[in-house]
Amino acid sequence: MPVSIKQRVRDLRRNQAEAEHLLWERLRNRKCGGNKFVRQYPFPFEYHGKKRLFIVDFYCHDGRLAIELDGAVHTKHGEYDKIRTEILQIMGLRIIRFSNNEIFNNIEAVLTAIENAILLPSLSREGQG
Repeated sequence: MPVSIKQRVRDLRRNQAEAEHLLWERLRNRKCGGNKFVRQYPFPFEYHGKKRLFIVDFYCHDGRLAIELDGAVHTKHGEYDKIRTEILQIMGLRIIRFSNNEIFNNIEAVLTAIENAILLPSLSREGQG
């Protein structure tokens, strides 16, 4: 039996990586510039007649901004991440990426970049990381 989207999101939230946990503590409850963020947010779409799903690490609806954290596993998925980013952008989202090292070593700069991406979309680091 396929796992429901709701269950998949719950599982991801329960089993979050350390970098996700650290960033979530700084984003939750409108702690980052008063902006509301959610974590592990699903974006269903259809591709060639098949239902697909991307789940972004963090999402701010007001800014249409998705935040992705790239850990070690992403070094092997570069092409997939690129295509995924392009599809999400076609869906109207802006994407900002950070490495886990950035979260661990300079979270204040990460938070500033996130706030700037919401306030000044043309100056954001979309698709970078």
